[in-house]
Amino acid sequence: FRKNTFSFPISYDTEKISSFGNLNYSINSLGNPTGIFSINFKNLIFYNTKYGNFLKMLSRDALLQNLNNIKIKNFQIVRMRKDTGESNIVVTGFSDQPGAPLNTVSTETSYLTEIITNNEEIRTFQFTDKTIFKNSIGKYTYHINLSFTDPSVTFVVDNTNDLRNSEKEMFDYFTILNKNKNYDYEMQQTKPRFYLKQLEQFTLNNYDNPSWASANELYVRIASYLYKLSETEKINLLTNNSTKIDPRNATIFSLERFNEELAQLSNDFQRIFTLSNNNIQADSQRAFVKTANSANVVFVNHSFKQAYKPQNYFISFNYIDFENIEGASVITKEFFENRISNEYDKFFNYTPNDKQTELIPSGYETLLNLQENSYSYLSPRKLILGSDKIDLTDIRKIDFKTINRLFSLSFDRNIYNLGKNKKIDLENVSEEMSKPKQIKPEEPKDAS
Repeated sequence: FRKNTFSFPISYDTEKISSFGNLNYSINSLGNPTGIFSINFKNLIFYNTKYGNFLKMLSRDALLQNLNNIKIKNFQIVRMRKDTGESNIVVTGFSDQPGAPLNTVSTETSYLTEIITNNEEIRTFQFTDKTIFKNSIGKYTYHINLSFTDPSVTFVVDNTNDLRNSEKEMFDYFTILNKNKNYDYEMQQTKPRFYLKQLEQFTLNNYDNPSWASANELYVRIASYLYKLSETEKINLLTNNSTKIDPRNATIFSLERFNEELAQLSNDFQRIFTLSNNNIQADSQRAFVKTANSANVVFVNHSFKQAYKPQNYFISFNYIDFENIEGASVITKEFFENRISNEYDKFFNYTPNDKQTELIPSGYETLLNLQENSYSYLSPRKLILGSDKIDLTDIRKIDFKTINRLFSLSFDRNIYNLGKNKKIDLENVSEEMSKPKQIKPEEPKDAS
């Protein structure tokens, strides 16, 4: 009959921040833009759902319950061309069930998936727009149209119904226990025929357990929403309740006490979502939602400020030699270590011996430690000059005459000439480099 005293959770910061992170671009080998961004669903729950303002007063357990009940109904990426205002739907996705990640969509024109990070509050997504290439003209921005079922409505409705049903079931349980055939009033304990029959119906991890077992689980769950409970406190509370309502240990006095505490807990939970003395949410003034129907859907739209402009560079380098046309390129530890090994094979046949190290000029000794310097720099694996792809993986096979074109002062690095005529590239870059520098004469100073 001890009364438990639990601390209330600290209310979440009420300062409203953006629910959407920046859109970060990456370009694949075909020139298709890939966008990566994050959405703060905790923020969306607090500020965009029906009872989000009240959820701030509850514990993290309540927040996690709502986060795990989110079902994305529509997740749409829209591209807009800024100079013309033309818009196109790039890709549309959804999740199959509450708490499930976004379904991966892969077509000839688009790619969309969720990056699993095990972070319930902030979820990260990525997409690839396969209809935009490096030679596409224009400047583009991307937008999100998002809709998901309101988890706060389901949270309030389901828990409220569970509490009301449990109160009724526990009253019926008390009525059955408080009979001469089931209870020994002289000894103040239940009779064997009663508690043995009740315990036969009990199974661990069974949702159809007797009312006294379900009520105990519900009581601890609701208490964990209203109060800040550690795992140890939850177990202790579960055990404490068991001594009051377990058919083997319960008395009519302990059962009455638990039913009173359950009714009080139910009132506390319902009172939070119907009235708040500190900050009344506008939605709370409307009638209490009786059914979590399809109308309880949250719609959110967001436009990313970061614009993307395709750049058709004539010169490009491939440092990793990693081909991926869908989503962000994910480089594993094993892949990177293999890349380091390939870098060593590109320049060295073997580690120099002691006699050879004596010939190394002073100040360059650190280069002898190839293992230590293997992470310092990676040279390109491939060079792309327009339509020409030059393999740089084997230094012995590199055509330096072609490579030297890069150092020509007249070499045009971008196919967008903006009306300028291209100069003829010199076959021998030394002729260009041997020309004297053109020194621009200084302007005369103002005599005044």
